[in-house]
Amino acid sequence: MSTLAADQRAPTVAPRAQPGHLRRERLMVVLVVLAGQGWVLVDLDVPVLRPLIGAAVLVGLPTLVLARWTFGRIRDRPAARLFAFGAVVLGILLVTLLLNTVLPLVGLPHPLQRPVFVTTSTVVDVLLLLAAGRTVPTWSVAARSLRSVAMARISPDVALASIAVLLAVGGAIRLNNGAGGGVAVSAHAAAVMALVVAFGRRPILRHHMWTVYLVGLALLLGTSLRGWYITGHDINMEYLSYVITSKDQHWSMTDFPSAYHSCLSVNLLPSVLSSYLGISGIIVFKLVTQLIFALVPVIVYITGRRLFSPRVALFGAGVFMFFPTFATDMAYLTRQEYAFLFVALAVLATCMDDMRPLPRQGLTFVFGVGVVLSHYSTTYLLIIMLTFAFLSSRGLPAIRRWRRARATARGQRRAWRGRHRIGRRHLSWSLAAPGVILALVFTAWGWSTPITHSGGHLVDVVGNLSGALVEGRLVTGSSDLRFIGGGGPSAETRFTDYYDGALDLREETPGDYVVPVDSPDADQPTVLEPATVPLTGAGEALEMTGVDPVTLNRVIRTVAGVALELLLMVGVLGLLLRARSTEMVGREQFWLMLGSLVSLAVIVVVPGLSADFGVLRAFQQTLILVAPLVGVGVWGAVDWLGRRAVRAGAVTLAVAGLILTGVQAAVLGGYSGSIAQGNAGQYYQMLYVDEPELAAERWLAAHLGPQSDGYVTASGMVTMTRMQAMMPESVTVLDNFLPVLMQRGAYVVVPMETVTYGRATVFHSGDLLSYSYPRDLLERRLSLIYSSGDTEIYR
Repeated sequence: MSTLAADQRAPTVAPRAQPGHLRRERLMVVLVVLAGQGWVLVDLDVPVLRPLIGAAVLVGLPTLVLARWTFGRIRDRPAARLFAFGAVVLGILLVTLLLNTVLPLVGLPHPLQRPVFVTTSTVVDVLLLLAAGRTVPTWSVAARSLRSVAMARISPDVALASIAVLLAVGGAIRLNNGAGGGVAVSAHAAAVMALVVAFGRRPILRHHMWTVYLVGLALLLGTSLRGWYITGHDINMEYLSYVITSKDQHWSMTDFPSAYHSCLSVNLLPSVLSSYLGISGIIVFKLVTQLIFALVPVIVYITGRRLFSPRVALFGAGVFMFFPTFATDMAYLTRQEYAFLFVALAVLATCMDDMRPLPRQGLTFVFGVGVVLSHYSTTYLLIIMLTFAFLSSRGLPAIRRWRRARATARGQRRAWRGRHRIGRRHLSWSLAAPGVILALVFTAWGWSTPITHSGGHLVDVVGNLSGALVEGRLVTGSSDLRFIGGGGPSAETRFTDYYDGALDLREETPGDYVVPVDSPDADQPTVLEPATVPLTGAGEALEMTGVDPVTLNRVIRTVAGVALELLLMVGVLGLLLRARSTEMVGREQFWLMLGSLVSLAVIVVVPGLSADFGVLRAFQQTLILVAPLVGVGVWGAVDWLGRRAVRAGAVTLAVAGLILTGVQAAVLGGYSGSIAQGNAGQYYQMLYVDEPELAAERWLAAHLGPQSDGYVTASGMVTMTRMQAMMPESVTVLDNFLPVLMQRGAYVVVPMETVTYGRATVFHSGDLLSYSYPRDLLERRLSLIYSSGDTEIYR
């Protein structure tokens, strides 16, 4: 393919080693692997070295062997390595699930133990080494690789991206220690500029892959490393699933009957990684998972290079990383991070024209299974996309006949195939093949219904979809629609709906409540605007000129969202009209892109689905496929500038990156804030947990003791979820955020958001709703038993 760099071609075959020498080298490799596995088994704790050895024998060696053996015929070597890595991650999930299921049947009730992992991993490593034969990496290959790395020249964009990673780590640590956010904001700015520098340089796949990876990692670590404990929204529930599994050393849906617990990416996988790497689960969630997810933008870039020009592909990777959800929320959605990894790999597999149809279909199905085991919502969106792609491509025979006739007329069939760089094999379908779709639908149903019994979420999705499309019944949608120019009910309307539901729940479940329903204390609290970051010096100076920074930030963000949407529409139009920049897009990729946009449209149009899935999260998943189309739109707008087109594209990328990552708003202040950029704003107040709050929750856990049968609640949903992981198993944590639902005798934890800022936040109908929390009610009706400065406990 003309867009592939020289380093993607098949590697030069080295002179064949002598049989005796080769056997000795393979024996040495086996002995080193056994030594490494022994180190892990005895758990010899040496900082840094212990996790590296564990990672090498658990993931590194299988990845290298599979890349050279199973995927050795793929000319695109980076793609082969990524396929191998994805296969290893999925293999860990499947093998651990098998051990978890089989070993209790033979008398081992706690199968998730290090000796079990080490024994299984050793057997797998040795079998792979024996099966791979001559393709096993030898010491000479390793020496050549190390020598090439040592002699490699670091390009300016890679250097700047590396600096961005260091700034992101340092900025998060400074913020955790109470310092300012200047370093953290500069990390985001450096990440944006690194990609801009790469965009302006001659496209070199090897350099650009590292730039994309490091930029993505900087954006993720800036968020994930905030706080010394698990910090975030969904990640608290994910960590609870891990804690339950890790304590029992066995995964069972009966221990935690929740859709979260059916996602093996947040319980079995971190259990293996924590045990094998010798690190805590907190580090796995906050660091290791982000190191893995940062590969997804790289896959988006490599896929884009196979379908578009290198610069369009790089622009698409930038759009995927700069989209607000990536830096703000993805680090708190670890189950979705793994699901996105498998989705991206399945999409990349559809572009492998040097693979036969059956292996390619098998590869896409295997990674589809990884999506099913990792995250339910991502699976549903994937199935919607595949169904549309299949029905549209096969159900419109007139269009197909027209394209065939057009290609045949005037002898253009051969020219069309030449432009697409595809052979007859590529014309077969892989991800959107009917067999693959049916197998994925059956797998998703089987996992969610008869196996895990977590199909309630699927029933809700189907109910919302049928209710909207067939019955015309609408449910409140997500306020995320405002980012792409949509609307929705006001916060007051949403909160009233939430409060009325709480009162109905109280009537249905009689109990000894603290607040009488007919007292003034039971009145609905006041809804508040989202907390904002104070104006900076630059913001105050701008305000003195008569320009309101708050309004300016809101307008700029809205314009950026609408512009992104318009550029995407221009790219789609170019795809439909077969513009020059889209000539290499094959039939399957064409319909998959349209299918992904249709799945996003379904989420947007059906309000109940937008609340369940989150529009911005669905948009992030759609960008795995269509992000380069934004680059097509930009390139179409600046192409007429000739030689200056690259400079114009770089400027566009810089402006979009600085706005979407929040750098521009952080310079002025007066916006909702990013937890990665400062200690202020809505996300910081609601999500961040500091040491005094952790001390209060640990004190309560010790005060109650392991045999207590008491009740605990909180004034915030994030605190409630975190306490489920911290309290003794005998303690019941009540899901009662509102004072009107507090039951007498329960311990009430009031976190920093309420004590310091007088606020509380709930998540309802796809939106965060903040309201004024009546602390005076607690002081009048309950007794204060603990205070740590910014956290209080009442009873």
